[in-house]
Amino acid sequence: MSAVSLTIDEFGRRLRAREITAEQMTEECLRRIDVENPRLNAFILIMADQARRQARDADRELSAGRDRGALHGVPISIKDLLDVRGTPTTAASRVREGHVAGTLGIANRSERTFTADEVTLLGEIGDKIGRAIAERPEPASH
Repeated sequence: MSAVSLTIDEFGRRLRAREITAEQMTEECLRRIDVENPRLNAFILIMADQARRQARDADRELSAGRDRGALHGVPISIKDLLDVRGTPTTAASRVREGHVAGTLGIANRSERTFTADEVTLLGEIGDKIGRAIAERPEPASH
């Protein structure tokens, strides 16, 4: 079974069992993007170096006993509609060509930008919300 076909839960179990690393998963995802993106045109910006660095950091953290939760070490992609500080956000539109997150946005309103660490934190919050929903008791039927 290819690592990229694992569910997040399966990947997490294998990561914590040291059967796979976040770096290995990230490399496999990057290889697949390299092969498939010319046909699919799904990615505008591929931040491979940053992804590799974050994967190595995630592996080091896990080895040191710091587990950030179910999404720890999971490679993610961010839709080109969400500003990530310091990176281009085009929304696949020529109107936003040259826009780099962290500057004034369209219609001169201040746009919220996110650092990579904040995106990780948002994933952790989403994971906690997902667990809370999954663990809530069923409502009593009347």
